[in-house]
Amino acid sequence: MLLSATQPLLRSRNSGVVMAVVTLFHYLAPREQVVRAGKSLVRVLKNNRETQYLVLANVATLVQHRKDMFAGAAKEFFLRATDPTCCSLLKLEILSQLVTEANAQLIMKEFNAYIKDSSRDPVLVAATIQAIGRVSAWVPSVTESCLRGLMQLISTSKNEAMVAESVVVVRTLVQQAPESRLKIIRQLIRALPKIQAASARASIVWMVGAYHHLLPLMAPDTLRELAKSFKDETAEVKLQVLNLACKLWLSDQEHCKQLVLYVLELARYDTDFDLRDRTRLVRNILLAGKAPLLQDKAAAIFLSALTAPEFVVPSKNNAAFTLNTLSHTVGHEVPYYQSIPDFPEEVPDGSIRDPVLSSEGQGSGAKKASGKKDEKKMQKEMKEFYSGSDSDSDSDSSDSDSGSGSDSEGSASDSGKESGSDSDSDASSEADTKGKKKKEAAAKKKEDAKKKKKVASSSEEEESSSESDATEDSDSDSEAEKKKKKKPAKKAPPPPIKADAKKDKKDAKKAGGKDKGAAQLIDLGGGGARGSGGGGGESLLDIASPASAAGQPPLSLQTEMPALAKEGSLKAMTPTGVGGRIASAIGQDKLPVHSLLHFTHGGGLSVDFCFTREKSLYSDRMSTIRLTLQNTSNNPMHNIQVGNTRLEPGMELQPFTEVTMLSAGASTKVNLYIDFGGKTKAAKFDICLEKPRGGADGAIDKGTYAVSVPAVAGELVVAIGMEEEAFDLQQKKLRGMHENQQPLTIPEGAEALVRDRVLTGCNLYPLPQTDAAIFKFAGAALTAEESAVLLTVDLAQKVVRGNSEATLLCRQIVKDVKEALGKAP
Repeated sequence: MLLSATQPLLRSRNSGVVMAVVTLFHYLAPREQVVRAGKSLVRVLKNNRETQYLVLANVATLVQHRKDMFAGAAKEFFLRATDPTCCSLLKLEILSQLVTEANAQLIMKEFNAYIKDSSRDPVLVAATIQAIGRVSAWVPSVTESCLRGLMQLISTSKNEAMVAESVVVVRTLVQQAPESRLKIIRQLIRALPKIQAASARASIVWMVGAYHHLLPLMAPDTLRELAKSFKDETAEVKLQVLNLACKLWLSDQEHCKQLVLYVLELARYDTDFDLRDRTRLVRNILLAGKAPLLQDKAAAIFLSALTAPEFVVPSKNNAAFTLNTLSHTVGHEVPYYQSIPDFPEEVPDGSIRDPVLSSEGQGSGAKKASGKKDEKKMQKEMKEFYSGSDSDSDSDSSDSDSGSGSDSEGSASDSGKESGSDSDSDASSEADTKGKKKKEAAAKKKEDAKKKKKVASSSEEEESSSESDATEDSDSDSEAEKKKKKKPAKKAPPPPIKADAKKDKKDAKKAGGKDKGAAQLIDLGGGGARGSGGGGGESLLDIASPASAAGQPPLSLQTEMPALAKEGSLKAMTPTGVGGRIASAIGQDKLPVHSLLHFTHGGGLSVDFCFTREKSLYSDRMSTIRLTLQNTSNNPMHNIQVGNTRLEPGMELQPFTEVTMLSAGASTKVNLYIDFGGKTKAAKFDICLEKPRGGADGAIDKGTYAVSVPAVAGELVVAIGMEEEAFDLQQKKLRGMHENQQPLTIPEGAEALVRDRVLTGCNLYPLPQTDAAIFKFAGAALTAEESAVLLTVDLAQKVVRGNSEATLLCRQIVKDVKEALGKAP
């Protein structure tokens, strides 16, 4: 029933509605019904790029499980010139999974066009080559043609990045069937002197070492050539050369002994410490004889066969999250994410589908039944009244006899006589009498209404007289109910909120059902005692008052969801043990702002930056940096964006959204996300822009300005909630080389500023003070290991102490804190 009711919504113009219905069908509908939803998703792709990206992210996951949903729709995912890079990457991923024997040639021609287009983004070209590798592995009929195309690209292309990506893909394809593809390995070995990309050279050397037994003549000669250029190779290539030397030592020591020893000597004194450590390990296993057990198993260690890797799509891990959720979009679990539970192993009882009746409804079942009977009886009487039957006139006359005076009795007798005469009259007289009866019935109805009004007015006078006379015994029923409600209010304590809500509903029913909806909406938050009024005196607006609290603490967003506390306020929570990531303890208005680009060096563009200490949606290890762009010139600036990046290995940068136009004198703020990789080196990149010269010819000047964001050590950590016992226990474990201590000199009058100065420079959590002279701060490094960073400022001993496994980062934090505390107030 649910699927049938929601199926028409697939034709909705709202892309969010369509995506929600498709998600419902994906998890609940049979396969033949889910296939119909694919066309609706393809239709909503023609939207703005934000919506398009979200839809494509969900389609990329759906294609992994339900390719038949998009059968015949491969052309809809072809790349357009206006597509942003993020959407193009998802389209390539989807196209590589939609390839079949029928459309393989069409999609491969499309991929070839993307590679030849020199205006394409290099990231997009690399993703296209990876897509070709996936297609060649999944569709055997096009494997050989793909390999030929990739080898031609390696030999003819001048783009080193494209060549490197092609070699990596070819290496993975060779691993699927190495014996039948030795010719490709030989071609790559001959092309090795021309290839300069480090990853490509390392991949070729790895293939030579992995299949040296299939290349008994070329493998030693390749090692000889690599030994000549060993000192000029990158660390990545040197490690593969060392592995090749170890394998040739074990397999062909007679012919390669002196060559291997020469390579080991070169690696022993190399500048890269990782290579030196690996060389020391190899020498002790193969040459020194200090580890006989390892020497006997050296062949198993260095010559063990590896399983061939499988081609997987980049967004494979996103399938673990529920479709159409934020966690699925960003690729990692966000706070408050809830996954869809699995289907139960046992069929649940059918009673769970029965409607749930409240205690009030179950207790008044007899009243509801009698009310339904009265309602049916009234409908029947009204129907008989308007039908004008004889029995209706008789019942009306009997009712008027019992409830009226002498006048009504006379009218009733007259009606009885007329009814007797009607039996002997003809049809025409019968019609006249029926008209008279209707008129008489209407007159009786008016008389009854007048009498009811008189009775109501008399009852009101009696109630007013009973209230004025306190000694009178004839009280009304409503007055008795009020007294009953007043008595328990003095003795019984206020009940919980739920019970009070039920009581209000019962009181509203006893009072005649007046303002029932308003009572339910207003009285839900009150306590048990309502005062002399007896009902509805308090509301949810008074939830903080003592009478409505009922002994329970008031609800607040900070106590229920600490991660959503206001900026600049300390968390309204007490961490137990070691807690999770929490927000900064100071407001963003107090965070330091630095200059990134002065307007004199930026062609009129001034850029300031500030670490906001907000969590990034792209990665938990990224720092959020807010850039303030200000145009100080007299002409507008266009297309302000991040250009080339010059990052250290291990760093990652997510550029800000392109600013299409910045008017003269205007300013705007954008967010930049950088993963410093746990290093304290600056992230270098270019800021590009365009601005008109101001002449009549409309010429445009393009500017590129190199900038660098320094890695502030205090911003490379995140505040972590922690109790003092857990802090002391963790600090005891991080002694020795993991501890850094510096003497501290604080000017007079600066002791009161210790906490604020540390929090201004470092994103740490301040522990509650138990000693006025000791300040403790806790955090974790923004690295994959998330090493704890503990900071202690001891005014009594005049030292600042840092404890962390991230020794370099901790040392720099201690140094910065020492300098900050040493400044005069």
